[in-house]
Amino acid sequence: MTTHLYQVPHCAQQAMSAESTPLLGDAVPIFRELIDSWEKTMKAAPSLTPFLELGLTWTSKYTDRMNNTMAYAVAMCQYHEFK
Repeated sequence: MTTHLYQVPHCAQQAMSAESTPLLGDAVPIFRELIDSWEKTMKAAPSLTPFLELGLTWTSKYTDRMNNTMAYAVAMCQYHEFK
């Protein structure tokens, strides 16, 4: 379980850096997967909850900023039009 804990953010980071110019439209789904995975891990391994809650606090701050920025909404609309 501990190895999985480290793989989740690593995979998210790898996905974001896979392209020479990552697209903003990719960031939101990747970030959502990271959050979902950590929430599932908290249920499966309650002893890791304090550590994961700390990470989720930071992801929550980031998603709050995304939700309050029109650039993300515009990028998501344009991204899905061209994909």
